[in-house]
Amino acid sequence: MRKLIVFLAAIIHLSAHAAVVDPVNEVAINCDPSKYSDDEYEYLECFLIEVKSPKDKVVVTSSSINMDTINSSNKTIHVDITGNVNYPEYFPKNLAAYFKGTHTFRYKETPLKFIKREDFKDLGSTLTLLNLGESEIEDIPYDAFYDLTNLVYLDISDNRLKNLDTRLFLNSPKFNSLFIRSNEITEIHPDLLNSCPEFYVLYAGFNKIEEFHEDLFKSNPKMWVISMRHNRIKNIPIDFNRFTELHVADFTHNGGTCDTMYFMNQPYVEYYNDEEQKKWIKTVPDFQKKIKEVCRDDFQFKFNLFEMWKLIFILALFLQCSTHASVFELLQPIAEVSLTCGPITFIDSYTESLDCSLKDVKSSNIEVAVTSSDVDMAGLISRENFVNIDITGDDKYPEYFPKHLAKTLKGTTTFTYTKTPLKVIKRGDLTDFGTKLYILSLADNKIEDIAYDALHGLTKLRNLILSNNKLNDSGEKCRNCILFFYLL
Repeated sequence: MRKLIVFLAAIIHLSAHAAVVDPVNEVAINCDPSKYSDDEYEYLECFLIEVKSPKDKVVVTSSSINMDTINSSNKTIHVDITGNVNYPEYFPKNLAAYFKGTHTFRYKETPLKFIKREDFKDLGSTLTLLNLGESEIEDIPYDAFYDLTNLVYLDISDNRLKNLDTRLFLNSPKFNSLFIRSNEITEIHPDLLNSCPEFYVLYAGFNKIEEFHEDLFKSNPKMWVISMRHNRIKNIPIDFNRFTELHVADFTHNGGTCDTMYFMNQPYVEYYNDEEQKKWIKTVPDFQKKIKEVCRDDFQFKFNLFEMWKLIFILALFLQCSTHASVFELLQPIAEVSLTCGPITFIDSYTESLDCSLKDVKSSNIEVAVTSSDVDMAGLISRENFVNIDITGDDKYPEYFPKHLAKTLKGTTTFTYTKTPLKVIKRGDLTDFGTKLYILSLADNKIEDIAYDALHGLTKLRNLILSNNKLNDSGEKCRNCILFFYLL
């Protein structure tokens, strides 16, 4: 017994000693107020200073920003920390304490592997959105978010998670949106969302899920989006009609012989004002019915060639409407214009900014195409800095987004296109900006309509600003036309 006591005492002594000598790297947190801050919102872009290795445990000991002052302003606070390969594997100690009172907190693109309850406790009850995407998290303890009682949105996409504990949202009754794309998850347990009656958005694509449980959403009658694309699901034993608000159920690229994507409850009919478009778009429920017939009974094909051609015809009509293109638009003359950009302004050591304009634009009624540019995007991108492009127009700028403009500025990080007569954003206008675009501002234009797939391809987009336009009920539009579907 004495030997055992001595042995245990030695182990305790050694472990305590190891904890004491384990090096802790003291770091500072620096924040730059974003130009998108205003009287209502405070956007902070922050980064850790002098982090040398992901193996080091770090503690934040100072900050360049006074959160007490910001909190006293009663603004909605958004904090964005985008890291690099040197950021620590553990969540920095004291980091949450420096941002107490934050509403939105992003900590992305780091080697973060381990998180625990203490990491987020100080963010407290004010936090509503948490983004820990594009890291290396392998496991999340059951109580990691227990103190985030007002959490409504969690993005843990692009990590290495294999499962989610069913108690994860036990103390977050307002939780409504979960993004777990691109992990290694094999199952979503039916009890995961039991304590979240307001839950309505699930994006779980690009995982290894084989079974889709029939009672997964038994406590969530308000489901709006269910995206399970690129998994291994062979059977869908759920009746989507019990979700009265469901707009999208995506099971494309799974293990069945028939991939399906359902568009529910005529989501597009209210989106168009033109009566002719309404007439065509009302065929969508028929298309939905045909797809259900095709894919019933565990995806067994039960249709003939004639039925297939009818499906293709209906889908073609649907796609024609969704692009907002008419024969009249296609016959419009296209004027060639050039893009001219001023000298580069270095905002900081990581960010370069350019003020640009379109030359030789004569009338807003003529569609234009950018055929030349004096900006060297290849050179800007090669420096691996953030690139901000700002185009402030006038009343002669076109009503349609200039062709080839996005392609010319591919690689841009922040893009602003403002104070123009721009009315419509069509499919394909923005796609060529690519995966590096984080912030898109189309404020102070005259936008009346945005195609449901206008943001297709902008997979890294974080902030979309559409203020001071002519959108009617824009929030409901996005909900009906799945504007953000291709981002998530």
